[in-house]
Amino acid sequence: MHSEAEDVSIVLQAKLDSSHDRLDRDLDGLVHGVARRSSPALGIAGASLGSTIQA
Repeated sequence: MHSEAEDVSIVLQAKLDSSHDRLDRDLDGLVHGVARRSSPALGIAGASLGSTIQA
């Protein structure tokens, strides 16, 4: 049985995880969007940067 504080903590952690995942996807989209509009070399660097930030 969870206490009310534990329940709130679990909900907040889930929201934080969800926001973090959404931010990662937004960042990936931005990096790949810029990469598509730029030179192939920049695209490769952008994809590498996106992967590094997620790690």
